Amino acid sequence: GLLEAGRSDHYAVAAGSVPYLKLFGLVGGGYVMAKMAAAAQNGLADRGADTAFLEAKLLTARFYVEAILPQAEGLLQPVMSTHSAIRAFPDDAF
Repeated sequence: GLLEAGRSDHYAVAAGSVPYLKLFGLVGGGYVMAKMAAAAQNGLADRGADTAFLEAKLLTARFYVEAILPQAEGLLQPVMSTHSAIRAFPDDAF
């Protein structure tokens, strides 16, 4: 993976850094959405809850899981791979 390769291969770090940050953001966003959805689900049991608002939160979380979070799968390969076309650049290119 990126961490192991990065200890000896700065090219691997360069090639995987942007996909890693994107992956981190997507997964972090998923975590926040899951916490929000759990709070909204719990809130629906309260008397006087703003059900329209809470149901909108649940729909937002569902949209994130179905439409946004799947992008994370495409970022795994460049993050985990130690093979990269970036190695074709000469050392003095950086």
